[in-house]
Amino acid sequence: MKRWHQELTVIRREWKKHWVFHVEMNRSRSVGYRVGQRQPGSDPNDVDCPCDNQVGRFRKRDAHDCGRPGCFLCHGDKFPRRRLTIGEQLAETEFKEQLEELWEDPTDAALRRIEKRIRELQREAL
Repeated sequence: MKRWHQELTVIRREWKKHWVFHVEMNRSRSVGYRVGQRQPGSDPNDVDCPCDNQVGRFRKRDAHDCGRPGCFLCHGDKFPRRRLTIGEQLAETEFKEQLEELWEDPTDAALRRIEKRIRELQREAL
């Protein structure tokens, strides 16, 4: 609600722009009884658009938001994360091992890598 009240002037300004667009469209249409024409005697300021009572429709949105709440690209943070694939798991473990090797003694790193691989193979065997 805080953002709504902070941006109320922006919301109203955009709503007024939209309302003026409707009025200009009504003035540009000719008067008559055909489809797309204004009724004779009707006021061009009378706008019957669903947005008339929806001032909040024009509130500010995220720049990278497509407007669909179910979009996985824009709203991926709302949906549960998927499991990592085997390739992604391998890449992650290899990356962690490489980082460990950078900070360790070269002789100890090789021994620890071998011991770690042996433990992994033992776990898989169970």
